[in-house]
Amino acid sequence: MWSIIGIITLTLIIVGIEVPSLLKTKKLKDLLAFFVILGLALSIGCAQAMNMKIPNPLDWIAFVFKPAGEMISAILK
Repeated sequence: MWSIIGIITLTLIIVGIEVPSLLKTKKLKDLLAFFVILGLALSIGCAQAMNMKIPNPLDWIAFVFKPAGEMISAILK
């Protein structure tokens, strides 16, 4: 519980530091990208703090490329 509160607190501090300068310079696309990436990081951090199993992106890559690699190996034999 305390780890989630800490993650949210740090997120709010980061928003307080970064957002005013982005708004002042009217960088709206950068602001949108900032919030998307920060939201993803916040959700993954909270999920890890709750001991949820986070899928590994390398597993997805292996799932996609393993059949292709086996097919190429079979062709080259």
